[in-house]
Order: sequence, then structure tokens, then C-alpha cells
Amino acid sequence: MSARDVDPGPPAEPRALAPEPFFDKIAAEGCEAGVTRLADLTGLDRIGFPVWQAVRPFGRAQSVHQGKHASNLLARIGALGEALESHRAENAVVNIRATPWRDLPASARCPDPHDCNADRGVGEACGALDWCAAREFNTGDEFFLPHLFVSLDFTLTDGHWLERSSAGLALGTCESEAIATGLREVLERDAVGAWERSSPAAKAHGRIDVASIPFDWFRHWKERATSAEATLRVFATETIDGIPVCIVCLSGPAAYGEGQRDFMGSCAHGDPERALFGAMAEAIQSRLTVIAGSRDDVMPRLYRSTPGGGLLGAVELGVPLSSFEKIEPRCSEPRRVADRLASLGYDRIAVARLAPEDAIPVVKVFVPGLGSLHRERRAPS
Repeated sequence: MSARDVDPGPPAEPRALAPEPFFDKIAAEGCEAGVTRLADLTGLDRIGFPVWQAVRPFGRAQSVHQGKHASNLLARIGALGEALESHRAENAVVNIRATPWRDLPASARCPDPHDCNADRGVGEACGALDWCAAREFNTGDEFFLPHLFVSLDFTLTDGHWLERSSAGLALGTCESEAIATGLREVLERDAVGAWERSSPAAKAHGRIDVASIPFDWFRHWKERATSAEATLRVFATETIDGIPVCIVCLSGPAAYGEGQRDFMGSCAHGDPERALFGAMAEAIQSRLTVIAGSRDDVMPRLYRSTPGGGLLGAVELGVPLSSFEKIEPRCSEPRRVADRLASLGYDRIAVARLAPEDAIPVVKVFVPGLGSLHRERRAPS
């Protein structure tokens, strides 16, 4: 079988709207959101995985957004999707102004005033904040999230102790798709944050033998990475409720310094194959971010040397590699996820819709109590 005969990724997930008409719709909304051009970055890297960028010069979070997928069409949709998500979040509406957490109804707020902080141990807990309206996924009741937790308008600086990130921000061809994607990302960030804070030995126990990965598309991209003097390492963990999470580390020669040698991608999905593909795609995109040099969120620390040689440190501890086939699939349908989280003591899921009713759905999903890449998970309430 030649490289031309290999499918570049797993079969596309079914969507409420097919890619071709959805592209026309998202391109129109992207133009209204300030996107001025789409650019193909794929050829800048010898790996050749499709990565596109959407440029939005007046973005208040960032001006360059990227999308990646096995096809150019889906990568272009991904880039436009990230631009549109950011635009909607930058323009999140304030529904309640200057109100302390304690003055909101207990049923309509996070159980702990630190749940939205970047670090649970740092920052104010009960100061007056502006709030965005959301709804509680399980009951449909009114719920409120701090405006600066939802907003990606980085020209606003008050409340800097709140986490300001795109975690849980998602778009779909329908609202249920957007919620499913956002919820998986919240669970993924919680799991990956815990994984990154774990010991090298704990990471080593989740390392996957790449020879056990049975997919032709993975072998194809692994060979492409090898031809570009890069190495793919695969790790597995799972979300708090058992959804598979794959973590792919892409390492290459330190031609421009140790700080640019390692790139990581992660993805949570009920189907382990899709989790692996999403993680691999994100790792390759991260590499292209530095190669292209055009993203405005590449921080100076990326260019510093990494003590100990790379992202993972000393993971070569003699622990046997695991087989990919041992990763168990898990239903990631939002209702099932909500039931499992409730049984674990995390019974609230906030969903803020950030787009008008007649527009492509964009939501911000949040599970109070779960962690993130920076914030540790709290004990269940």
C-alpha cells in the first residue's frame, strides 16, 4: 500500500451539517468577526500535516488562530472556528455588575468562590465582580460565571486572579455538538493538568508502545515525523470519569535551542483512536506554531532551555510500555458524562451560550470543582 492509499486520519465524525456547507457559513461569520485572510502553513514543516491559520488583526485575545485536521477543508474550518470562538468570547455580555459571589443565589453560582481562579490559593474570593449569565446543564436553571472568566478580552485587566483561558470554549454545527466538545475539553484539561503535575514514574506507567498502535494513518504520520528528524511518543491517561485521554509528545533536533525541541498535544474522546488523532494533530500544530513564527501568544519562556532535557524529564525508568489496545472506550455523550460526574460529587455543569440564536453556536462550558492546566481539582462537594 502506497502513502497515497493511506487515509490521513480516522473517519470523520458525523455532524449535523456537512463540511462543505458549514465552511460557507463559518467563512461568512468569520468575515463579520474580523477575519481578513486564511493562510496555509502546511508546507512550512516537512511533516506535511494540514495546518491553516485565520488572521484577525483586531483580536483582543490574539490575532492569529490555527486549525488542523487530516484535510485542508477541515483544517480551514478549524482555523475559522477558533477565530469565531475567540471573537464571541471577547464580546461576552455582562449580565450582572459589581456583585460579590456571596450575594448570588447559592443555586446559581459555583459552590466555592475559588473555583474560577487560576490558582485556588491565590486571589480574592469575595470581591465584587461582573457576571455572565449561563444555564445549568442538568436542570436548565440560571447560573452565573465571572465575566472575566468567560471573556477573552485581554484589554480588561481587573480580576486578574481569575483564570483567563479558552478552556471549555467550543463551537459546533449545532449546540449539542458545541457542548459535547467543550465538556470533553474541560475534562481533558483537568486530566492533563493532573498528569503534568505527576511524577516522571507516574507518566512512565502510561507510556504506549507505538508499535502496538494499529492504524495505518498513525504509521503514515509517524514515518513523516521520522523523515523530518522528529520522534512521536504517546502516553495515555483518562479523565476523572474514565474517558480516554491521549498525550502525544513530538520531539526533534534542538536546532534552535532546547526550548523549541519538544511539543505536546492532548485530546479526550470516548473513542481512543480519535483521542490519539486529536493529540497527534495538536502536537504537530504546536510545532508549526513555532516554525511559522506568526502567533502572537508565543511567550518568551518557550525560547529558554528546558532543564533536564525536554517536557517529560526522566521518564525512561525501565517501566514496560503499554499496549494501545488496553485503552478502553468510554461513552462521552454529555448526558452520560453529567451522570458520572454527579456520582463523583461534581453535579453542576455551567453552559454559557456566547452566540446569537441565529448564529453558529459557541459555548463556554465549565464544571465547578475540576482543575485545569494550572488549577488543582478540589474535593467533591
